[in-house]
Amino acid sequence: MMRRPKAPFRTSGGFSLLEALVALGITVLVISTVLALFGFQRRLARVESDRSQMQQAVRAAHLDLASMIRMTGRGGLGQNSPARARPDLGVSLEVASNVEDDARVIAPGAADSPVAVAGTDVLTVRGILTGPILKGHGNSEAASFLILRDSGGLEAESPADARSGQVQICALSAAGFPQPLDGLRAALTSGSEEALILGGTAGDDAYGVVKLVPGASAPTSTLCDPGDANAGVTLEFTVEGDGGRADLYHQLGTAAAGLPPSLTSVGWLGVLEEYRYYLREDREIPGDAGSPLVPRLSRARLYPNTGTAWGGSAANLTEDIADHILDFQVSLAFDSSQGGGALADGSLDLDADPIHEAHGGENDDWLFNGPDDDPQSAVWARPGTAVISRPWLRAHLFYVRVSTVGRAGHPAGGYEAPLLGILEDRTYDGSADDPDSPWDRQFNRWLLSTTIDVRNL
Repeated sequence: MMRRPKAPFRTSGGFSLLEALVALGITVLVISTVLALFGFQRRLARVESDRSQMQQAVRAAHLDLASMIRMTGRGGLGQNSPARARPDLGVSLEVASNVEDDARVIAPGAADSPVAVAGTDVLTVRGILTGPILKGHGNSEAASFLILRDSGGLEAESPADARSGQVQICALSAAGFPQPLDGLRAALTSGSEEALILGGTAGDDAYGVVKLVPGASAPTSTLCDPGDANAGVTLEFTVEGDGGRADLYHQLGTAAAGLPPSLTSVGWLGVLEEYRYYLREDREIPGDAGSPLVPRLSRARLYPNTGTAWGGSAANLTEDIADHILDFQVSLAFDSSQGGGALADGSLDLDADPIHEAHGGENDDWLFNGPDDDPQSAVWARPGTAVISRPWLRAHLFYVRVSTVGRAGHPAGGYEAPLLGILEDRTYDGSADDPDSPWDRQFNRWLLSTTIDVRNL
């Protein structure tokens, strides 16, 4: 028999150990590369997201500041008064520069007041900022819409003798236009001792700031419409002499005593508001002064010139506007006699730019833009040597410039931001809580300055 040939020997299928190890190494390399790329993209996305959020926060802060500063002085409030003659202690706008120690306390009248970050500025703006400006009715033989009383409670012979009074405001102005009285009635209901601006009919300088007495006032009027008591409100007020809030309000007016002599009837009235912008000191670990700073640009509402939270609520002292703002600086542009002359004394041509700024802020028209600026210096008084009837008025304020340094929400990972060095009149030293500290230089930062025209002064 013939034998069948044997089949050739064959090995089993698969990879050798060496091949498997090589394939595994390539797979690990590919996966590691993909994961590294993914991690890089994630970090890049976070950095870009942080930058975007930082810029949005800074822009939102500047929009809020600009809208409020443009309204500064609305309602006839003056730039200054006899009681507040310095430009940094103004009536419409006040700047506390590079605050330290007690100056950091935002509301000295509140036991739980927040504090501002050391070295930053605190900006105070005042005016009829959110409420309406209401028109008054002139007194006549038939009706007295404004009654002024002296210290004995009798009718004052002169507005300068006024220590209290009563004014009635109607839902229809003298020209027949409707006026909202809801805000005044709400103040009466809540018992809020608001500051009222009483403006006369003889010009913007004839105004006083008085304290509303809600308990003695009424949400109705006996003069506006005899057939409709709800056609007006009756407001009792204190001019000065109470040893408290009324005296502080009075410092914001233009009369050294009582009310201006020409204020024998009310041309306009409104609720005076005060808002204070500042960087609130917060820490990553609350109560631990050694933990990293997490500053927030905040706004506080206070009763004007009192240091007391509006409505008596601490919540009105910490209205946050933007997170992660490292610095907040304010400078003021005056028509001063520096920088080549001024409009007020005729030394500068009317077609010329009255505001001059020099490198380093030396001998120019900007206050708080250089480390050597002194707000009590005579250069910030009205230019010229002529005697003026109102010596408390200062050089005209043209512009307000606000500058902020924003910070991203997370460190950029190995990044070191360039030194800022100086911003306006603040010089950075790199210490803890300083914008140039080693910790803060790990973050992306953005410096933004906005110059705002003060329209109402």
